Amino acid sequence: MNTKLLSISLALVTSVLVACGGGGDARSPDRPSPSLDPVSLRVDLPFGDELAGLGTNKVADGISARMVGLQTDGVESDLGPELNVTEGTTWTITGPIGNPAIAGLAASVRNINGLGNVKDILSTEFLAEPAGKKTLRLTGTYRYKGVTYSRFADFIVVPPTRVGPPFIDGPEIIPFDPLQDSNATEEASYELSQKLKDIVKPENRTGEAKFCANKAFFTFADYAEGQTSALATISNPFNSSNSQESITVIISAISPNDECETLYDDVTDNNAPTFAVKTVKIVPATVKSVDVCVITNPPALTCKSNGELDQDIVATTSCNGLDSATTVVTEATVPAGEMLQMVAKIQYKTESVNANFSRYQCSGAGVLSWSANPAAIYSNSSFSTTAGTATLIGQAAYNQLRNDTSNNNSLVTGSYKNSSTGTVTGNLRLMLSDAEVESITIRPVDNNGTVGIPSADKKYQINYSLLQKDQSFVAFCKYADPAIPEARCGDSTIKWTVGSPTILKVAPVQDVMTKASPATPNAIVNGESTLTATYKNSTLKSDQVTVKVIDDSLVALYLLQQQDDPAQPAVVDQFSCLGSGNYSISASQENGFDFSMVPGSRQFKAHALLKSAVDAGTNPDTVNPADLSILKDVTDLPSVIFTADVGYYDSANKTCVVAPITEPLPIPSSKPAEFSGETNGLLVTQGDARLGTMCIRVYVDADDNQAYTPAKPAEGGAPAVEADPLSKNGASVLIQPAGTIALQGQAGSACQIFDPLLSANDDLSNQLLLPALFNLGYLGDPAISALPVGDLVNQIPVDALLDAILTGDFSAIPGADQLPVPIPSDLDGVQAIVEGLIATLTGGGGEGLPTDDAIAAITSIVSGLPGGDQLDPAALQEALAGLDPQALATVLADSIAAAAEGIIADPATTPTALENLLSGLGGLLGL
Repeated sequence: MNTKLLSISLALVTSVLVACGGGGDARSPDRPSPSLDPVSLRVDLPFGDELAGLGTNKVADGISARMVGLQTDGVESDLGPELNVTEGTTWTITGPIGNPAIAGLAASVRNINGLGNVKDILSTEFLAEPAGKKTLRLTGTYRYKGVTYSRFADFIVVPPTRVGPPFIDGPEIIPFDPLQDSNATEEASYELSQKLKDIVKPENRTGEAKFCANKAFFTFADYAEGQTSALATISNPFNSSNSQESITVIISAISPNDECETLYDDVTDNNAPTFAVKTVKIVPATVKSVDVCVITNPPALTCKSNGELDQDIVATTSCNGLDSATTVVTEATVPAGEMLQMVAKIQYKTESVNANFSRYQCSGAGVLSWSANPAAIYSNSSFSTTAGTATLIGQAAYNQLRNDTSNNNSLVTGSYKNSSTGTVTGNLRLMLSDAEVESITIRPVDNNGTVGIPSADKKYQINYSLLQKDQSFVAFCKYADPAIPEARCGDSTIKWTVGSPTILKVAPVQDVMTKASPATPNAIVNGESTLTATYKNSTLKSDQVTVKVIDDSLVALYLLQQQDDPAQPAVVDQFSCLGSGNYSISASQENGFDFSMVPGSRQFKAHALLKSAVDAGTNPDTVNPADLSILKDVTDLPSVIFTADVGYYDSANKTCVVAPITEPLPIPSSKPAEFSGETNGLLVTQGDARLGTMCIRVYVDADDNQAYTPAKPAEGGAPAVEADPLSKNGASVLIQPAGTIALQGQAGSACQIFDPLLSANDDLSNQLLLPALFNLGYLGDPAISALPVGDLVNQIPVDALLDAILTGDFSAIPGADQLPVPIPSDLDGVQAIVEGLIATLTGGGGEGLPTDDAIAAITSIVSGLPGGDQLDPAALQEALAGLDPQALATVLADSIAAAAEGIIADPATTPTALENLLSGLGGLLGL
């Protein structure tokens, strides 16, 4: 699915006519003022052309339309700003609308900041999946000076197929001034959202849910039928004893028929099922400063519903007024006739300098307001004091103000209410300038709406397959005034044409953004076609790229994961750790909180090897799955689905082991971690304290049934079924209780021990360590997940949990009384596993350990011993070659047994099981 993000800018004006070499306007004194040019009228669908067939008849679930046109003075045309005549337009919908109709129009127009008047298109009847997509036509007719003008735009009603679980949308970090009085409150709004396949806009399911929070100071308004948001009121949670510590709040969405109290009482078997859970941090922080920047011609979805800047759509580097993350300028030059979005960079101060953080806000009800003085540069008093949007006057009006220094600029002020110091303000002076465009550049747009860097060779490729159907592009304008940064061109200013219409097509033809796709999807014509973007019909102001269309297919799919440092590229890794109780690593680092030691989430990636790459000489057996010069990153595609199952990944057999190793026990209602319904591939831990292992895979949903389909032979007249393409590799993730800063170090140490052991050797991992970790989680998670959240999480003895890997003894764990009788470790079984491992590695020859895998496994273990990092690999290989496999197995098993017995006897003073294991191995090797 490609996100259609239309610019909400008003059109740029044409180049200014210059007379006698001067900079003035060549317009004669009796030349009329610009007015609507009816020839330029068009129907604009600013939020895309895909309507979810939900049948709710609600504006919140619909899409919007406008009738807009540029201006002319009788001599020049294509003058801005674009005029909105939606209210005077007559609208009709035609096509296979059905009876009852599947789509209808709102009774009246409504005004949206930055867009002006819109006519809403509503889903009036549920469209079931078997009916398929329906293309309808919206026609608008507008009468101007006695002549009727008709324009149309097609839109698609899509059967609403839900993708992934619902998620709670809303702020995950709420700064609260700890110096406020005890009666102070803050407010935050949340929604229950659901991704839909092939639909940009998520479904709003808030009307189906009651919202709950596990803290008394964080309360939601009572459920109201048909609600579209849930308002939370946060009372001051800080006092003299805790004014510097962040507070974690768990909010949940449940059925309106259930009670919140069941989630937080001591009884665990009556907990209400949850639709979604979100972790929120209440951070003691005050507003230190406010800096202001401006975005020219912002996309329609620049700002989220909660007022935050969506940095996936518009990077902060595109906000004029902030030279960098730390440098602020005091003025910005903006081109006449364009649309603006003001943004406030709000910098928060905490007790720790290292924990200071920033947020970027377009708006904020009750706390962020905007003002502008003087206001002469804004068209028709369009500056919004709440949304921070504005439309600039056109070129003709600017020409009248060009030399008027009192009115050709405007000081914009962002004011943020901060109770401890009153109001904190920031300023940015906007300098109006000519809107003459010097050149344009075509840029690619990914499936999330993020604008990419232009290709140096101006070549792009559509590998038509399960994974790609089209490619979106957007035009950026470079202005003649060097003080104006490059920005998206205006909506109506760009026209797109293709050189080979039998190979490539584009839609829309006139817009700042377009979608290119094969001309005949059912019979692909391989080849190349030029794609040209032209600014206002000027061949001197155009850009051209080449798009190659290939009828392609998927050869292999690979699973990768982001490293702890998000700046580093994704890698193939069979094992990683997460700590339950934290929020996403991206959010924590972005806002100044470093939980990178054991993050609460991890971004997984999917890379695809296509047939075209193999045909070009790539060897599928040796290709590097991380090499994006050969493979394609397909993480964000809706047909790419990530799975997380309680179990572990057996890399030897390339499968997930999910069957219980021990006797079945009652398990919590939710998994220790789930993939986010909001961000594809983001694995997020659930709850404050969880313990378990997860097996991670990724597949392509080739049959569109939102579930993995295995291969089936032809049977009983039914045809054979092909399996959904599954990743060639997988990963195991250990979820640990690390919900507070106090547990970060312990959980981090455990990861440092396990990571090299589980990454170095398949047999060691598959036959001993991963099964033991899985057994630990299967036994321990029911008790640990039932613990009260908050401060009591600090009572979890992480060392004892690690020791229980080998003993099965949970007596030192709070809540162990909720478990059945502990199952003791089968020490004989452990010895048998180790012996089998050695036998496998030696091939039964009894001549030592000659294999590279064995040496890698042992080396990874001894590296944790004092002096182990100084070990000569050649000396280690020689020592290993002389050992008897049976003797090695015995020593390993004896070390495990001694450690287990010591833990049972005195868990407080005896070294951990892992220390004993390392010590025994070190003695065997003479270290």
